[in-house]
Formats: sequence, structure tokens, C-alpha cells
Amino acid sequence: MLIMITNKCNEGCPHCMECSNPNGGMMDAKTFDRAIRFSDFIGCTTVTVSGGEPTLHPQFYDFCKQLNFKYKKNFSICTNGTWYNNQKIADVIKTMKEKFEHCIGIQVYSNKSFYRSYEEVSKRASFFKSLGCVFEEMQIRAMKDLGRAKDCEEAQKMVEASPYFQSCLNACLAARQVRHPKQYGFMLEYTAHQFCHPMVDFKGNVHLSESWLCPSAGNVRETHFADIWNNIVTFKPCGGCKNFKHFLESQRLDIIAARKILEL
Repeated sequence: MLIMITNKCNEGCPHCMECSNPNGGMMDAKTFDRAIRFSDFIGCTTVTVSGGEPTLHPQFYDFCKQLNFKYKKNFSICTNGTWYNNQKIADVIKTMKEKFEHCIGIQVYSNKSFYRSYEEVSKRASFFKSLGCVFEEMQIRAMKDLGRAKDCEEAQKMVEASPYFQSCLNACLAARQVRHPKQYGFMLEYTAHQFCHPMVDFKGNVHLSESWLCPSAGNVRETHFADIWNNIVTFKPCGGCKNFKHFLESQRLDIIAARKILEL
């Protein structure tokens, strides 16, 4: 499951599905605790801490420390690596990799076409490796028609050319095919390489996609977990993405079957 601890980011990439920016909001400690408890409710043993840029959150280290020692939850971090010249963050990352047994990975992602920091960050690949991070020049397979990507010409070309569909469709299909929320988490983690997990955004809203701009199935602070689960089971994609249009038009047999399951 993804936990978006902040929507603050110093990059402003033109394809950003979150519309992250330097003034983005922050998740508070209570919401973080509820997000972890929700991950237990749906049976997810692993969470990914994301943003925005998660290292910009003032409680970034504290949240990771809690994941490791209090919750004993396997977790990974997704970051853009722009902290390469911040010694404090570098020390935190090094400590996490050396002493946090449940920290299973720190991924530094960048992309030459979209990430504004690509040139500087890519030069530091050996530095990230020395801290135990994995630097990856991300190949964006499934561009989402969300956030700033809607107004980015290059991103829109990728949306039109993509054979993949928005992640909420897959999360909806998974929910329709299990009888218990913990089975849902198992299915999500078993097929994690195929689609993204549900995401709890910095406000506590639960989304079946990767973007906090998508409709929510409930809020971990305000909605009973059982009610969120019922909303997930009955959730239907809003249809606001071009990816969704492609899904409706596809004549692939598996997609036709998926539409029947979702009653679309």
C-alpha cells in the first residue's frame, strides 16, 4: 500500500499526476498511524512511503522509525534524490539502511524526459549506491492522464500510446474477487509487479489509484475501516481519464471480461 506523507515537492515536473509543488500539504502523525492501521486491516504487510518528495516531510525519519520499531512493517521509500547535497538526509538514509531491518528498499527515481533534476541527480548514482539506495532511470510505461500530465503535450502522447490502463481499474477488480479485506492485501502484494496498491494521501483519504486527485473510498481518520472496505468493493472508476476511455474501447478478451465484472 502507498502512503503519501506529503504533496510537497521541489521539482514541479510537467507530468506529475499529483500536481505536487513547493507548498504541498503534509500528513500529520495521527493520520499516519491510522494509515498503518488501515494497511493491517486490508492485510498489506508492506507499505511504500511516497509523496511529493517524502524526505521533505519534517517527520520523515520519525515515520520510518515507527514503521521499523513500533509497527514492524516492511517498507520502502520512493524519492527523487534531490537531497543529494543534504548531509542530514544522507545520514538519515544511511542509518535506515544500516539499522532498520524492515527497510527493504530506497528507490531513487528519475527520468530524462520529465524530471527537471535528472542531469544532477543521475550524476550521483554512485553516491546513492554508497548509501544503500537503488538509483533507477525510470522507464515510464503507463503514463497517467492525471494532474499536470493533462496539460503536458509529451505526456499526452505517452497516454495515447500506452497499452496499459489506470491502476484503479485493477484495484477495483481485485476487490470484486475476494471475500475478506485481508485477502485483498494478499492479492495486491502477490501481484504488486502488475499494478499499484491503494494509496492513503496526506489528508487520510483512501484512493484506488496513485493520485490523490482521484475519487476517494473514505478517510482513515473519519470513516470506519469496514465502511471504507465496502466502498472499495462497490467502487466504480469515475471515467475522467483517457486511460479509462481506452479501457472501454479495448477488444481484448480479458478486458471485455473485466468490464463485465465491473459492470461497465
